[in-house]
Amino acid sequence: MYLALSSSILESLIQNQRDAVKLHTVFSVTIVVIGILIFVISNFYGSNIGSDTLKNVTGIGGGFISTLSAYPINQIILRKEKLRIFETLKSNIDTISTEDASKVEEIIWNSIKNN
Repeated sequence: MYLALSSSILESLIQNQRDAVKLHTVFSVTIVVIGILIFVISNFYGSNIGSDTLKNVTGIGGGFISTLSAYPINQIILRKEKLRIFETLKSNIDTISTEDASKVEEIIWNSIKNN
């Protein structure tokens, strides 16, 4: 009973971490692609617009691309580490002793509180 409940909670936590990693990755890629598109389009149509406008648009494109350098990549790394921990706990939950089960439960509840 206890271990089945922990297993289902762990599965939810694993799915949450996977979704968060996917969201962070898609957001990062989207920002960079927008920046590259703005940069390429502004250079392609650069002859039709003034040099000040071209400079501003190129700066905006570069700003999108450089935003990735300020993006907290460590969040993706931390979430992947949590994902590995949860997957390890889930795969070994049937072999956990009764006294270690309370520690696992504490880890699970601390993770839920932090999220």
